[in-house]
Amino acid sequence: MHNNQRNRSPERHNPDTIALIKLMSDQGYPIYRIACALNMSPSYLSILINWYFPELSSRNIDLRLYQLETIEALLRAGETVPSIAVILGKSQHTIRQYIYRNIRGFGGTSKLTPEIIARIGELYRQGHKPAHISRETGVSEYYVRNAIGQYFPTLQPRNPVVLKERIRKIGEMLDAGQSYKAIAAALDTSTGNVHSLIFRHFPSRRNEPRGGKYIAK
Repeated sequence: MHNNQRNRSPERHNPDTIALIKLMSDQGYPIYRIACALNMSPSYLSILINWYFPELSSRNIDLRLYQLETIEALLRAGETVPSIAVILGKSQHTIRQYIYRNIRGFGGTSKLTPEIIARIGELYRQGHKPAHISRETGVSEYYVRNAIGQYFPTLQPRNPVVLKERIRKIGEMLDAGQSYKAIAAALDTSTGNVHSLIFRHFPSRRNEPRGGKYIAK
């Protein structure tokens, strides 16, 4: 009995850990950096942030929209990737990814014909993954992903505009007393996805987490 007590792992989600997560998030550290510092997986850390600090998840969507609008404005003003990175305090890789995945004509998509772009969109609407679309069209998977982000953003479930609208609809249906299952059916998505969005964005309406994984607030 004594050995069991001695070898038991300490509770991971103590108040100091949760406070440190909040502090690092407020200071702008990305999830992977916080996860590394706390020896947690990024996905598990994301769950903790959603549970303890749901406002950070809500703010993230608005932040993504703001960053995209800012990057587009800076590009139109003649700024380059390196200068935008300096202005926004982000890496050139991050800025380049934003541009390639969101702004038409960048990231190799200027080399694609309108017919190829239309075919990529058609296949993506049918539910095919970028790897399959790449094989079907002969376009590299990297270019396929860029084309989808630039020309068919509303087909992407994680697109911030799409997410914001979906969250609004979920809020209306929750107010109307609809169940998770009914909401999922109305939005043509899984119950798990609906539960995840409610967990993040409607903290007062979410179910308690199962399995006793979280310390009470």
